[in-house]
Amino acid sequence: MAKGIMYIDGQRVPFDGEKNVLAVIRKAGIDMPTFCYYSELSVYGACRMCVVEDERGKIDASCSMEPRDGMVIRTNTARLLKHRRMILELMLSSHCRDCTTCEKNGSCRLQELALRFGVRHVRFKDTRPHYEIDTSSPAIVRDPNKCILCGDCIRVCEEMQGMGILNFAHRGSDLVVCPAFDRKLGETNCISCGQCAAACPTGAITIFNEIGRGWRALHDPKKRVVFQIAPAVRVAVGEAFGLEPGVNAINKLVSALKMMGADEVYDTTFGADLTVMEEADEFLERLKKGGPFPMFTSCCPAWVKYVEEERPHFLKNISTCKSPMEMFAAVLKDQYARKDEEDGRTTYHIAIMPCTAKKMEAKRSEFQHDGKPDVDLVLRDCKSTDPEVHKRVTGVSNEKIRKNAAKIVKIANQVIICVPTIPTVNAFEEEFHRIAEFAKSLGVDTVHVLPYHTLGESKYEMLGKAYTMGYEIKSLPRDEAEVFRQVVLSHGLNCVVGG
Repeated sequence: MAKGIMYIDGQRVPFDGEKNVLAVIRKAGIDMPTFCYYSELSVYGACRMCVVEDERGKIDASCSMEPRDGMVIRTNTARLLKHRRMILELMLSSHCRDCTTCEKNGSCRLQELALRFGVRHVRFKDTRPHYEIDTSSPAIVRDPNKCILCGDCIRVCEEMQGMGILNFAHRGSDLVVCPAFDRKLGETNCISCGQCAAACPTGAITIFNEIGRGWRALHDPKKRVVFQIAPAVRVAVGEAFGLEPGVNAINKLVSALKMMGADEVYDTTFGADLTVMEEADEFLERLKKGGPFPMFTSCCPAWVKYVEEERPHFLKNISTCKSPMEMFAAVLKDQYARKDEEDGRTTYHIAIMPCTAKKMEAKRSEFQHDGKPDVDLVLRDCKSTDPEVHKRVTGVSNEKIRKNAAKIVKIANQVIICVPTIPTVNAFEEEFHRIAEFAKSLGVDTVHVLPYHTLGESKYEMLGKAYTMGYEIKSLPRDEAEVFRQVVLSHGLNCVVGG
């Protein structure tokens, strides 16, 4: 990896292994504007907002430039300001500018940069055709009229989620982002994970907003409104209202819901306890029958739908138990049925979840009885799932977010530890050792290590460190490796086993 010194806006900035000039610029503490750059995705270089000027006056996009020793660049010149303003004006000219009623109003990257660079007037007419808004998905809304063609949603769907639902269609001024054959999102194999909406810098792809239904239920005297709150929400809501990261705001959240008119508020952790008991019972039953193994469990409806659509041969391995949200919902509806008969009211169940796909799960036919869903409405919390946005808002880098990213997979009496993407070997040793010791405290006899493919060259150094710490580096035959890989995937990692 390249090492050296760069001079950025007169500032001497060392670099060591950064893959592009943009990363070095941000390392120097300079907030470089971008639309299409995500450090965890391939470089696209389409928006050109990250252009820099060298000492010879040459202008180029910093996201696609490799850092060189002695390189001198400037990030803020009169020419660059002129170019950025023109790019923003052209984007706005072919963009639906109903900002006050847009779902992303106040959190739109295009709106933010237009304000930052002083774009107050758009001289060009919008000559693009008006596209129909796609509301066919139970969780995602797609408005092509607000798309700036940055390609973020395409690369997230393909490179991170492995689905490839969206892509560019047509050419030149007719270019659009859409599913194949211009189908509706609800007609595709979309798993409703919501990562496209998290990556979209504008209101072109957003989470289906159903807050109005919640208010109507709260204001209806004939409805008994009962909430369940997922564990992650109590912290995410606090952050959104300015509390320190990690502060438990459950008391404030319950008080606010009661003031809004909620009749009862419950914690989804009760549903999680039920799920653990049911899954353990199912596992014991499978042990008696000799399989099928391994048994996969997941509370993520997007992952379950992914298996259904893309890996149906693993359906027999998935636990038949409901997710905590749906398990608690079934118990709640059953318990309140008698109460509804007594007082003539109807129980309306609202779940507040951190997961976009829960909206899709609540609308599945399996979770409806007598034509009514067990969960009437799912509201998603306001936590951002986009690490780049998280970094801009909180100042916490992707590397720090990844520090706790190691996952363990338990099979029989062995634990497979997937090597986390931690930037330094020392940080890796500390985190890895903590997880390994935790696994052993559970009575695990053997701890193996499987390399995580996104580590690149540093993977081998980290695996060597794991070996010196006394852990086995496990390499598996092809058929076994595929089974283990699917288990790893079920725990939210994109991992190459034994690689």
